Amino acid sequence: MPAFKGRMSERQMDDLVAYVMAMAGMPEPEDSLSSHGLERAEALGCVGCHGSGGRLAHSNPGSLKGYVPSWDGEDFPELVRDSTEFGQWVNRGVSRRFEHNQFARVFLDRAVLEMPAYERHLSPGDLEALWAYVRWLRSSKPEQIHTHHPEGE
Repeated sequence: MPAFKGRMSERQMDDLVAYVMAMAGMPEPEDSLSSHGLERAEALGCVGCHGSGGRLAHSNPGSLKGYVPSWDGEDFPELVRDSTEFGQWVNRGVSRRFEHNQFARVFLDRAVLEMPAYERHLSPGDLEALWAYVRWLRSSKPEQIHTHHPEGE
């Protein structure tokens, strides 16, 4: 987007592209488990903070990076190492690794938005479906969302 050079950062352009693509109806999973995960994410309200389809990073002042991470974002693997840790975040609102880390605790405590604990709101199979959707989303992530922009473009 040469017209926006100097007006928007690379991250802001990536976020704008992700937003437009999400609103335009990005592809959805065809397998039933991942598709059910997307449906449950919408029904549980996950998309209220993680954005449409879990693809957008909404602002979260006070948090470590200043936003709620998207499920297809570059920093997601830093926050969620595997399905067990994903389950901790969903069920308890925080992973054990972050809960017991004093540095992480500072940012968790001062963030405006806090991850809610969904344990009492989940139906049997929801966690597996949500994780299947996140894995699908990360494996089918369009290349153009977070690409390197060469100097001078």
